[in-house]
Amino acid sequence: MEPSEFERTHTSELRNTQIKRMGTTQGAKEALGFFVVNESSDKGMSFLSSLAERLSEMPADEKASKIMLMQLKSFTGAFLVAYNEYNEEKKVLISKHIEADPSVLQIAIKLAGKMVLNTVSPVSDEVYQMIMNNTIGLSHNFVDVSFGAITPLIDRALRATTGIDHFYGIAHSAEGKLIGTTILAFKKNHSLPELEILEFYAHLTSVFLSRKRAEDALLLKTEELQRFHKLTIDRELMMIELKKEVNNLLKESGKEEKYAIRE
Repeated sequence: MEPSEFERTHTSELRNTQIKRMGTTQGAKEALGFFVVNESSDKGMSFLSSLAERLSEMPADEKASKIMLMQLKSFTGAFLVAYNEYNEEKKVLISKHIEADPSVLQIAIKLAGKMVLNTVSPVSDEVYQMIMNNTIGLSHNFVDVSFGAITPLIDRALRATTGIDHFYGIAHSAEGKLIGTTILAFKKNHSLPELEILEFYAHLTSVFLSRKRAEDALLLKTEELQRFHKLTIDRELMMIELKKEVNNLLKESGKEEKYAIRE
């Protein structure tokens, strides 16, 4: 039986409410859990639920981009997936992780004449706004998805060699700031994932990446404070030893000790 207009509208509104609750990875898990219960046959929501669970249990020393891309590639069947991190200070996207057959990477390296990882793509203010305004984008060449970092000549060679025909670009952002982008490459005639699923994926991973970035920044600051504290303690200990040495020299020469030292 087809759902009524009321049921479709109510379900849509409820989905939107659940999405807004995804302020944390736990919130995302709860929201996605709702969909899995009510749409058990939907593989897309099962994928998102599994990803949320995996990210929430991720060890501190494991890279989130690796987990994200491995599961995304497995679900979509993409020929290649890549994550690019945005550097706000330098206004560039830097390729950080790629999931693809090793032979594909070798082809890319051979054609580009350099390592594929850590490739830098400058992002102008105009391009930045375009990315922020379009969570999901569709392209048909490497030039566009790399924002010019890959030349038209190399683009044609890569597509001819690999058979890649089209791309999806996913923007990861939080609190009005770009975090990074994910690129999915597909061969011709490959079935494409639903845009709704990719939008959920973008939101879920953006929440997690934003939180992870904040945690990493806090950890870095804590480590800096610990190093400063250690240097301060070491300096104090060194000064105590110097004062003891001065006192010993004065005592040996029959003079009164200069420093009162508390152990």
